[in-house]
Amino acid sequence: MAFDFIRTRIVAYAAALVLVLFSFSAPFLLDFNLGIDMTGGILIEYTHEIPVDIERVRTIAEETVESLDADTRALINATSAYAIAWERKFAMEIGFTEGSERTESEIESAKIATRDTLDAALDDAFSDADITRSRYVNIGESFGAYIRETAYLTLAIAIVGITLYIVYAFWGTMKGASSFTFALVTIATLAHDVIITFGLYLLASSIWQQFSVDTFFVTAMLTVLGYSINDTIVILDRIRANVKLPENKNKRFSDIVNAAVNDTLTRSLYTSVTVLFVLVALFFLGPDALSGFSLALIIGTIVGTYSSVFIAAPMLFDFRGEEK
Repeated sequence: MAFDFIRTRIVAYAAALVLVLFSFSAPFLLDFNLGIDMTGGILIEYTHEIPVDIERVRTIAEETVESLDADTRALINATSAYAIAWERKFAMEIGFTEGSERTESEIESAKIATRDTLDAALDDAFSDADITRSRYVNIGESFGAYIRETAYLTLAIAIVGITLYIVYAFWGTMKGASSFTFALVTIATLAHDVIITFGLYLLASSIWQQFSVDTFFVTAMLTVLGYSINDTIVILDRIRANVKLPENKNKRFSDIVNAAVNDTLTRSLYTSVTVLFVLVALFFLGPDALSGFSLALIIGTIVGTYSSVFIAAPMLFDFRGEEK
């Protein structure tokens, strides 16, 4: 028996509205982590000859930061450590809040002192592992500001480009619904996907410290846009095609929409589940550095599938109505 997506659309809209409102308020309600490429900080990589316990490395990093002088500790906003897959290496990220009350030289001195203290602490704790610092990257606050501005601009350009494409692809294809209607529906679902994915990821970031908002997260948001638009266009295109069929000439538009969504439902679910298999494997078995990226994609895939099925098609119906 086919599911009636039109009759249940109010429930779907209500669920979406609750999640969107939560996501808008999340930055003000939650303490979430910004990656060092957003706030500034240092990235240090170490090599080791024999395996080391990464949990012990994290503990040492936290204890080392606590042992620093008060002025240096006041600058540090986040500490994380993760193993680098398939190599005898691990990395540490120490986030620094570069306030205007500190001079650049003072901040640089604090970063160097933190690095040297970590070197000594790791050497003492793993004296038999022959730990050697192999890389040191100093990321300034200005770079983080540039990344944030670029992320906003990139998302805006992607959405505008998608809008123009939808207007072109659906130009003059359905009586009672212009190509701008299709574009509006598509942009609404894309905004729904990005906003809710952002909010739920911030919630995860506030609970688990290893998930931070960084350039990987921005990349994940752009990927969510690409995935969601693909699923939405398939459903909207099926609705457009079904409207033109002679046997549907006297059918209600709501019945045509329901039939189109049910026709593509198996395809949407199979595609999403296949993608989720890969993302879940990457989340649990992949490098720690990509855990946040894969989590954002898992959330985005689920939210994008929901919006394509329960939001996009019903919205098109609401904009067009039952007009024959």
